[in-house]
Amino acid sequence: NTFKPITFAHLFKKPLIASMICARRLEAEYKDNNMELFPLVVASMEVNPTRFLIYPDAIEFIFPPNLVKKGNQDNKLLVKISELAEAEPNLDWFSIKK
Repeated sequence: NTFKPITFAHLFKKPLIASMICARRLEAEYKDNNMELFPLVVASMEVNPTRFLIYPDAIEFIFPPNLVKKGNQDNKLLVKISELAEAEPNLDWFSIKK
């Protein structure tokens, strides 16, 4: 079995700070949509972020339809690695230009 889930602990030296920054970005982006489960989604991201893609300079979260915004399509949240500098990104995963 070669499957290994990637967690924020693999991606950041300070994974809790990274997850809190992402949760605050999620709130800023989608808070006005008044979705019933939104507070649970934010709390879940604070504790254990899931459903994300890793790019050289960002992390993108994918949310199913009607979870953070009404509609028939997945919703996305892109968080640039520069926004997560305080969490000390692991350079093995990201291409950060200095």
